[in-house]
Amino acid sequence: MPSGNNTDPASAIWRSESKFEQWAELIHLDQELKQNLPEELQGLVDASRKFPAWLGDPNADEFKPYDGIFPSQIAGMQTNLPEDMTNVVRDQAGAEATKWLPLALLPILNIPKTYDYLSKVESYGGHMSETDMRTTLDQLLNHVWHNEAAPNFAHLYVPSPVGTKQAYMIFSLERKLQLPKPNSEDATPVTETISDSIVLFWDPEDRFRILFKSGPRRKPALSCLAREHTPAALHWATEYKQDDPLAVSRQTRMAMVSGLYQRRALGFMDHFVFGTAHSGNRLDVFAGRWESVKSPADQATGASPAEEDAPKSQATPDQKDQDTTPPIDRRSTLGSSKKTPSGPTSNLPKKDKYEIKVYQFPGYSLLSPLDMIEFYMLMRASRDLACKYAAEIFSNRYGKAYNLPVENCTWPADPRDSQQRKTSGFNSRANSQHQPGLETIEEKGRDCTDFLSEHYDNGVDEWEANDERHLHLVNKGRPGWLDQLRREPTPEPDQKVLEYLEGLGDKPTDPVV
Repeated sequence: MPSGNNTDPASAIWRSESKFEQWAELIHLDQELKQNLPEELQGLVDASRKFPAWLGDPNADEFKPYDGIFPSQIAGMQTNLPEDMTNVVRDQAGAEATKWLPLALLPILNIPKTYDYLSKVESYGGHMSETDMRTTLDQLLNHVWHNEAAPNFAHLYVPSPVGTKQAYMIFSLERKLQLPKPNSEDATPVTETISDSIVLFWDPEDRFRILFKSGPRRKPALSCLAREHTPAALHWATEYKQDDPLAVSRQTRMAMVSGLYQRRALGFMDHFVFGTAHSGNRLDVFAGRWESVKSPADQATGASPAEEDAPKSQATPDQKDQDTTPPIDRRSTLGSSKKTPSGPTSNLPKKDKYEIKVYQFPGYSLLSPLDMIEFYMLMRASRDLACKYAAEIFSNRYGKAYNLPVENCTWPADPRDSQQRKTSGFNSRANSQHQPGLETIEEKGRDCTDFLSEHYDNGVDEWEANDERHLHLVNKGRPGWLDQLRREPTPEPDQKVLEYLEGLGDKPTDPVV
């Protein structure tokens, strides 16, 4: 199911510039695409431009298996290589890239060949489907993230008597990602989005399940997949829209937000999450992370967020061991969104001190074999970064838990507010705000975010089950209006007929004329 169709409610946001701007502001996403890359990202770009020496040799043995299939692509790359990359021999790639690049030439060279052909078909009035346009790129992504990553994404992240511990990567198509829910009446309600393809890495050990059992309320916040509470961390999302580069850029950043909120809950706000916006013959690559920013008050006083927040955000080792639960905004969505946090969150950094910054890499042309090699090398370099991230996450009890509250926003979003729920009975009650008990249900729902998976792990929509049972589980007792309904039992149809006939027997009959 393509993510761009009308069945995905998130499309109502990323298709509209104004709605996306409103949504981005509420969930603290800076809409400026920064071109000045941080050192860590610039290092990935530099690594992507270090090619094996044989790439500049037209007679290299590595090209011979493909001479008969991609002659024009190989020739074009050889022609452009000296002009675009004069340091190709001097800055050679590492041994691993030299080893794996020949095996990746098939999906790499197939992309410009296919797109050249599809462009000619469309120029003559032909129409190509989204699947036609995505297939070759998906093949390359599957090769990078599945074929190559499977035997190589291993690391020593915890001391173990059995030796190396592995984290796994997977490339997956058409997956639902959960989104933070802005507590604003003006915002389009959306709690999940369908991503065209994503790359995940996760820990196969049982430590994540143990974490869920010891702190079940944090379970949804530590996941990025909608209604799937798994130890899978989002690394890269790819979105496609043929003729709307601005919309697909917004769609990509929306998918990245899911992974970034997950990293925030895990306590690794300095981690980057990547995304690719695929439109026409072009790829735009992004990387985002949480960064501290000055509030208007700070800008007036000159105080830096780091200086002001340092004493408040520090936690002792004992505190970190006792509770690493990420904060959840427990205020009712029916109440005011301007309330200040209370309790333990009141002494923590304010929400306007941190926001998501997105950086844009140089673009890549799907018609250029050299660009596709650079894109391949960039993904390989980011895979090494993902390995580093996995080592940090899985060796640190799944995060340092900064516990940074984000006001006016709930993470994870309440699944009951999803546009994809199918139970009309629940919808009618949820829309009747005048009924007593509903606000209590909203308040308690976020305290018991774990009850969904505990009672309904069969993979179906949690709210297709008996609504009254859910209300009982959430509220620890039915609200008054529901008890009143239950005290007035509805008779069976046969009983209604009998009562009607008995009533006729008590009435005088009409006189016979």
